[in-house]
Amino acid sequence: MGNRKIIVLGLFTIIGFPLVAFVINYFFSSESFWDIFISKQGILYELIIGMFLGILSGLIAWQIIKLRILQPVRYKYQDVIGSLRMNIGTIIMVSVCAGVGEEILFRGILQSYFGIWFTAVGFVAIHGYLNPLDWRISLYGVYMTLAIAVIGYLHQLYGLSSSIIAHTMIDIVLFIKLTREYPNNKISVENKQLSEHRQSPFQTTD
Repeated sequence: MGNRKIIVLGLFTIIGFPLVAFVINYFFSSESFWDIFISKQGILYELIIGMFLGILSGLIAWQIIKLRILQPVRYKYQDVIGSLRMNIGTIIMVSVCAGVGEEILFRGILQSYFGIWFTAVGFVAIHGYLNPLDWRISLYGVYMTLAIAVIGYLHQLYGLSSSIIAHTMIDIVLFIKLTREYPNNKISVENKQLSEHRQSPFQTTD
């Protein structure tokens, strides 16, 4: 998938998801759709708390996915994300699109019907992080569910902008980490495979 397709997907998210949110609100709510954007504590507080918790959550997620038992999960996503070789501009653009589009739909609209925790579990499950057939990815998914629930509380206490910023920062941190680690991962894996291939079946070690 080239950067152009990634950008198109990002634009679909930032346009399509809010449209779905608008339609749901139109048919099932008596309140104005635009009310979900009202700040509860002031936009400056939303910016600060959203950025802080987003970066912190992203760094914790990276430390968890670096655990030895989650190495297969990390390699999987490094292959998917890292191989795209996104530059910093594309990473920011895609992260903003996901943060804005998904938060408007899930936190702005769906959370008001299903609550913070059910919406968080559903959101993480849809992204494939809660898989009963893969305990490793589900272990990571448990943390992501907690992180997304925190974002839900941010929306409830501060406003939608804080959850949008937090979501965006989580994506930026993880995309940057996965992209930067990808060449090192590929080199180490390829060298290991080459070494195993060259090793004679009759060779012994002391």
